Amino acid sequence: MFLLKYFTHTEDFIKNLYVRIGILIPTHLKFQSISDQLGIHLFCWEDSSQALFSKNNSFIFLKEQLTSPQQWQDFCHELGQVLLHTGNQQRMYPLFRESKNIRQTTLCTMPVSPLLCWMN
Repeated sequence: MFLLKYFTHTEDFIKNLYVRIGILIPTHLKFQSISDQLGIHLFCWEDSSQALFSKNNSFIFLKEQLTSPQQWQDFCHELGQVLLHTGNQQRMYPLFRESKNIRQTTLCTMPVSPLLCWMN
């Protein structure tokens, strides 16, 4: 039986990002090392998780009261903000803002699966 592997644009984006920053096996998936490699300043705080931008700097703030899996999910979502975000979201048309959030949610649900596929 001949089996072809197909990847979506999002999976290709994640794969290329991981290869570029040296993440080649699942044990390398740590949000601190990902943010370090990408030059994103990472902080934990008491408020809700969010990404902020100032000049040429990107910041991700994670809510410290969350569990590790919840922090990972929030990190991936906020990373999507940093990597895919343009413009002031408060000024965007609501449906466009919603479509960007759906894309970011897709991005944060897929970070491990491409690594597992590429390794096989």
